[in-house]
Amino acid sequence: MNRIYTYISSVLLAITFIACSSSQEQAKDVLVDIQPMLATPLQGELMEEFLMTPSTNLMKAIQSRLFHFTPTDGVSCLITNEYSDTLGYLPPLGNGPGEFISSLPDYAGISSKKDTLYMYDTSIRTVKKYLLHFGPNRVSSTFIDKNRLKEKNQPDKYVGDWGVNRLKRLDNGYYVGFCDIGTGYTFALFDSDLNELTKFGEYPIKNMFDAGKLHWIPCFDGPLEIQGNSIYHATRDFAYMARYDVSNEGEVKLVWKKFYAKTKCRSSNNGIVFRPDNIQGFTSIAIGKEHIFAAYSGVESGELHRQRSGMALYPRTIAIFDLQGNPLKKFQLQGRFVPICLDENEEYLYVQHDDPDTSLWRYKVSDMLRQL
Repeated sequence: MNRIYTYISSVLLAITFIACSSSQEQAKDVLVDIQPMLATPLQGELMEEFLMTPSTNLMKAIQSRLFHFTPTDGVSCLITNEYSDTLGYLPPLGNGPGEFISSLPDYAGISSKKDTLYMYDTSIRTVKKYLLHFGPNRVSSTFIDKNRLKEKNQPDKYVGDWGVNRLKRLDNGYYVGFCDIGTGYTFALFDSDLNELTKFGEYPIKNMFDAGKLHWIPCFDGPLEIQGNSIYHATRDFAYMARYDVSNEGEVKLVWKKFYAKTKCRSSNNGIVFRPDNIQGFTSIAIGKEHIFAAYSGVESGELHRQRSGMALYPRTIAIFDLQGNPLKKFQLQGRFVPICLDENEEYLYVQHDDPDTSLWRYKVSDMLRQL
């Protein structure tokens, strides 16, 4: 239900408070409309028909296990095999050492050896590290340490502190956070000790807002994924995606940004109102070595009202792009879904369906790629 409320709030809020600021980016907006692309039906393999795992926005494959980052039974993450057999849990919710205060724990990253997990406790803006222990039929963890975000000394303290609602670790040790409160930028960059270095990423929708104010910007929220030292960000409420690269010296470069459907909105009271015929964007993305796999809604925002259900906006389509954001193919899956993830060998794309019941499916990546 939390996910449905997230959808409803993000669309019905309509008014999203946003401020203008000077931009560090020079790339022009590019529209590559994927709405006319026909979606090819794709057959998958049902792994578990009545999945006991709760509905989640985030799922990761680590050492052939699936990590479901949604609180259940008082823990922050449920770990299963591909057949949904429970293998273990990550730390419980609570105030004790290594426990999670936030009811929405966020996956921040995994070490190169795949044995150290980084998680972000949103409520207290703290990264917590856990050593993972993998057994044949069991996965456990040991709490290592924690570190809190440290904001840069500037008036807009919210962005560096409680405005960062999502955090990811890059291979070079830097962290990037999505800022749902800001004054012109979407992201904050932190060093390995979580000291704020800079803000970057101009708002995707510009020239509609009053300048000089602090604003809440959930309409720019959406999947945030890391591949090496590249940042991929997509938006949920409209069809947009961007890639940034971060050098070992902490320099941020915009590689590309693209719209995949025309965004239909208007300015209202220093915010944005999305029109009923606006096209919804992406709910989940998975980054492979050569391709981006994206859960694409592609339905009109007004379907939420017409069907009176948050699930009306859930995707039925997987869109595949190259790493430059060029669309290659769309596939139609069997029912609505949200979270997707690639296994570490890129053999399967795992998908959690929610229509009509929560179930786990997997789709052969090779079946998709040979049709490109």
